[in-house]
Formats: sequence, C-alpha cells, structure tokens
Amino acid sequence: MPAAPTRLPLHSILATCFALALGTPALAAAQGAAWPAVVPRPEHLTLGTGQPFVLGNGVALVAATDDSAARDVADYLRFELAPIQTRAEPAPGAGTILLRITPGGTLGQGSYRLEVIRDEIQITGADADALFHGVQTLLQLLPPGFETPPGATRDPERAWAIPQVVIEDRPRFRWRGVLLDVARHFLTAEQVKRQITLMARYKLNVLHWHLTDDQGWRLEVPALPRLTSVGAWRTEEDGTRTGGFYTADDIREVLDHARRHHVTVVPEIDLPGHLSSAIAAYPWIGCTGDSLTVPTTWGVFNDVLCIGSPRALEFADTVLATVLRLFPSPWIHLGGDEVPTLRWQSCAPCQALMRAEGLETEGELQGWFTRRMARTLTERGRTLIGWDEVMDRGPLPPGVVVQAWRGPDRTRAALMAGAPIIASPGEAYLNAPPDGLPLERVYAFDPLPDSIPPDAAERLLGSEAAFWSEHITAANLDPMVWPRLLAFAEAVWARGPREWRDFRARLERDHHTRLSRLGVTLGPADRALATFEPGYDSVTRQVYVRAVPGMPGIEIRTTPDPIPDSGTVTVAAVLNGNVLPLGRRFTLEPHLAWGCPVELASPPSPRYQGTGPYTLTDHALGSTDLHDGFWQGWLGTDLEATIDLGRVADVREVTGSFLHDFRSWIVAPSAFTVWLSMDGAAWQEVGAMTREEALPDDRPVKMRLVVSPPSAVRARWVRVRARSSGPLPDRHAGAGRPSWVFADEVVVKGEEGGGSRE
Repeated sequence: MPAAPTRLPLHSILATCFALALGTPALAAAQGAAWPAVVPRPEHLTLGTGQPFVLGNGVALVAATDDSAARDVADYLRFELAPIQTRAEPAPGAGTILLRITPGGTLGQGSYRLEVIRDEIQITGADADALFHGVQTLLQLLPPGFETPPGATRDPERAWAIPQVVIEDRPRFRWRGVLLDVARHFLTAEQVKRQITLMARYKLNVLHWHLTDDQGWRLEVPALPRLTSVGAWRTEEDGTRTGGFYTADDIREVLDHARRHHVTVVPEIDLPGHLSSAIAAYPWIGCTGDSLTVPTTWGVFNDVLCIGSPRALEFADTVLATVLRLFPSPWIHLGGDEVPTLRWQSCAPCQALMRAEGLETEGELQGWFTRRMARTLTERGRTLIGWDEVMDRGPLPPGVVVQAWRGPDRTRAALMAGAPIIASPGEAYLNAPPDGLPLERVYAFDPLPDSIPPDAAERLLGSEAAFWSEHITAANLDPMVWPRLLAFAEAVWARGPREWRDFRARLERDHHTRLSRLGVTLGPADRALATFEPGYDSVTRQVYVRAVPGMPGIEIRTTPDPIPDSGTVTVAAVLNGNVLPLGRRFTLEPHLAWGCPVELASPPSPRYQGTGPYTLTDHALGSTDLHDGFWQGWLGTDLEATIDLGRVADVREVTGSFLHDFRSWIVAPSAFTVWLSMDGAAWQEVGAMTREEALPDDRPVKMRLVVSPPSAVRARWVRVRARSSGPLPDRHAGAGRPSWVFADEVVVKGEEGGGSRE
C-alpha cells in the first residue's frame, strides 16, 4: 500500500512557495524536493509522502476507453515520452499510466484529475481536452531536465521520478487564446507550429491567427492569385523585400498540429478595413480604383472595401469561401476595427446602397456589411467574431462574438449589452515591451471587469493575449512572449486568489530552466529588450546612440563603426545572430551650421527633445519614426530658431527638415522663412517657401523646405521660422485640435556646399 497522502491547503502550499522564494530552509522541512511547480496553478493539489513513480522503459501507457480521442491523447503522450519505450498493456512489476475520459469529471465540465502513486498514474478527464490538459500537468511534474533541447536526444535508459500527488483542476475560462499577427511580419508554418506546441504546454487552447492586414496578405486564395503574388510582399525603406504566405498545404499542416495539441485555430481576415494589401493587388475592390503599394508603415489607412460595389462584395464572398473550406473552426474572425468612412462618403455606389437600404450614416453601412457576413457564416454553421467597434455600427445579429480591446469599459458595455465576449484589453497586449507591461502587471490581469452581474459574467468566454507584430519578428518573438505568456496563462486558467510571489517562485525554480531547454529564449520581466538613446556631444561635435541591452545575449552593433561624419548609420540589437526589429537608423549630413548654438523662441515639448539643445544643428537626420529620438516637436506653435554660425560665411541655401505624420497629429509646416544677419541685430529676409505639395494622410513622410537666395549672402546669423499648419482639418479624427511641427535639422549650405568637423 502506498503511504497515505498529506493534504496541503492552498495557503500552506503558498507558504512553502514563499519560503523557496526567500531562500529559507522551511521548504525542505515541509516538503523536501518534491514540491511541484505547476503553471497554471491547479485548483486543488495534495502531495503524497511515499516513493515517487519511476518513469522508464517498460511502463504501460493505457487508454482505458474505446474513445478514439483518449487514444489520440495517449499517442501524443507516447510521442512526448520518446525514446522511452512504453507497453500497450500493464505488466507485472512495471508502472502503469492510465488515461480515461469520464464525462462530467470530478469538478465538472473541463476538469481533470491526476493521481500519482508509486506504481500507477491515473489521469481522468471530463472530455478529451481536459484529459490532454491533465497530460500537460503530468509533463510538468517531470524534472526540467526531462525536456529535450532542439536537436538533442533524450537518454532512453535514464529513469525519471514523478512525485506522488493528487491534482484536481479545471479552467476558469473556456477561451484562453493567443493572437498571433503574421500579417505585419511573416512567420513560417513551422514557426507557427512551434508556438502552438508551447502554448498548449501551458493549457492555452485558442490560436487567433491574424492572417491579413494592410502590410501583408498571408492566405492563398486560388481564385485571386494576386492576393499573394502582390499583396503578400512589400518593399521596405531600405529596399529589402519582405513577406510570405501560406498555401493550402501549409494551413492543413498547421491545423493538424493544432488538433493534436487540442488548440482551436481561429482565422482572422480583416474586412472591410485594414485592406491595403488586398487593394494593392486588386484596386477595383476599393472605392477610388487607385493603385496602391503594400504599406511599410503601421496605423489606420483610408482605403477600405467598397461595400457599394457588387464586385467588391463578390471578392469578400470568394475569400470567405476559401476560409470556410480550409478552417473547421466554429468561429471566423472578420476584424471590423478601425474602419475609416472617408472613402464611402464620396463613393457613388456606397451612397446608392445607403439610400437603397435606408442607412443614414456610413457607420451604419459597415453594420450592414457585418450583418451580411454574419448571415453567410450562420448559414454554414459558423459564428462571426468582430472587434468591439462592430457594436458601434448598428445592431448585431444574435450570437456574434465581440472581442473587446479598448479597455475594461468596452468589455463591460458588451457584456451588459448581451453579447458573448472575448476580453483583450491593453493588459493583454504582450506586444508592448516588458518595461511598459511588466510580468507582474500581466499576472495581475483579470479579464472580468468589476461589478458585473453573474448572468452577464457568464457571457465572458475568456481572453486573449495579443502579439501584434509591427515590431515583432521571429528574431524577438520568444523574448517578447516568454515568460509573460506564463503569467497570462495562469490569469485565465486559475481559479481563486493568485499570489505573485508564489508564481515568481515557480517560474524561477522550474520553468525558466524548462523553457530554456525547449529552446526558448526568455526575455526580461520588466525592462525593454534594448534601449536606444540618441545624443550629441557638443565638445567633439559627434552624434552618438547610447544603447543598453536589456537581457543577456544581446549584442549592440553599430555600422559603420566608428560613426563617420557623413552617410547612413545603423545601430542594431542582435540576438542569436538575428537582428531585432529595434535600433536606430539615421543619416549624417555635414553643413555650415553643424555644431552651432541654437536659440529657440519657444522650447520644444518635453516629450520630444531630440538629441538636446543642438538637435537642429547636430547634422543628424532622423527616420520617419517620430519616437526615434532625433526629432524636436512643437504643439500648436511655430518653430522659430536663431543659429550663430560663429563666423561670417557665404550662405547659398537653407533647408528645414520636417516630419509629416498626419495620423499622429504631425503636419508639415505651411511655410518656411529665412532671415540672415551680419551682426545679429539687423535682419534681411532672403526668401520663403510655401508648402504646396499634397502630403499623404495614411503614412509618415519626411520633407525638406528649401530657401535659396538669388545669390550667396554673407552672414553670421541665420534665423528660420516654420509656420504651423494650424488646427487639424475636418477629415482628421482630432479636427480642430492643434497640430504638431516636427523638425530634426536646419541645414545651411554655402559656396563650398557644406561643412566639416574642423
């Protein structure tokens, strides 16, 4: 007979966890080395005091049911235990692992029970998914050393001890998802399968596969080949071509892998907005018919599906038919977020459809489209999911699932309105760097807002951790995901109170090693992977970038090194030989005012200080990223600067370098005026340039305003004024609010063309 188990209440388990975290000997006295560091934390756990179960060759692995699903779970476990040899039937003297499905389970729907004694392990699940989750817990009871690094082979002769334990467990939420955005940066099918493997280990059960967006179309649609020949690729600012897509075979491969890991794959095709990549392939699906290029920047774009065009609606139907043919998921996500109505307002077919359907606003036009697509899905036994904006654009059909992303208030509103909800607020957006969303804050996340009545709370299906990939590639996916996804997994699984110190102790004792052995590169808990702070040394007249790695293994590379006087410079973070989508890229342009002092009529915003007082004369030109550290910004006022060249020189040309990023409320100056002076008292206006060029609303651009006197003018002082464009226009979401002026340099050229460090 095995020794009687010792039941530990949860508070006792937590106490021993605290002891471990604090480095005290109390844990050894209480439980020895057998304390199981399971993530997510089980609802009930009882530790035994007898001899452990020894896993080695000859152990019987038995599915005690005729249910094929149970046999599939047994096959999965057999694969995970390889090369340990298992028997199909119990044998005298050998241990047995018994798997079975008992509808209802000990704790109800979705629950499992795992019991380990000296010669037997029993895992009972209320259904096949629950049984699979019990197997994941069993794998975590094995020592971290059991995990096999990629490319390595586990010793088939080694025996592994599993402590005696009884665990009864069930999930808090049925929907425990991960949103993987492959539209902005593509991941191969193998890389997606790897993420499924890892998320399933921690009982996450939904992969929300974000397959299309403005920056890339990743799903092959045979009837629309240009979606992938054109829409799946973009040319970056540095000239490189990036992209990729999935064939039907790729999709089937990923889905088969997900099925074996009890993960439901929910595809997302963005309709009717975030469609630039598709419009680039087929301009006739947009309202203007204009040709586009696949964008290289992020944000909200005005070109959307022309809902009033029967041909464009046929496009949507064709795409949806392909999705339905490939994906068996009960849910199909059609986006619906961030859909500008500007194009519809001036589109004759869209306006005609609105009149025919009795729609008063363009927002209602989107609602009409959503209801149309929902009917199509319902007729085929599927359910539409949309982001929470779909609630604002007319009545929703019953059953449509709302994914609330704009904070707990949106989750609360949707629940109270009677819709089924998936909560994905900012606390679950793990694409945010760890210094902005640290591990402890993720662990404290609760998908259910406060003060929700029980009947409304039941409509909360669960939550998703989002990995939007504007700044995530395969190179930095791991350290952005792990270990924060462990905290999210526990937040959506575990019932009852959670204790941060207990969780942190389990991670440090077990899962850091476990994940590392699985080939996962763990990121920092509460700081950025790397920080980059541009600056300027007024003594040496040299631009620099102070770069600090945020985790072991990151190397900072500057190219060229040392930084030259002119040309393009890249400062990059490299991890495991791969360049991370971080760093800084800037251009150095010598000129007469290089390193000269600047007097400003009004100081720049504290939020946008550039490289310091010499920003406008440091000879460094920034990128189109307003946050790159090279830009100074003025809100609602003109930029006026006076520069002392320190000597009299022939001035031939003065150029202001500005940023225009309409979506970020930054508008290029309406005019640029230049004055010159010999003594700093008497000033001569030598020219002005009025901006006449129409600039894009949907992407950031850099522009230069140039003033060239008819002939060279001798001067020591240069004064410039960049006139603000004033309040934002009516077509902007912030209409009437002040706009920004952003500048990174005032370039002064003379007869010789430029300047030097001497």
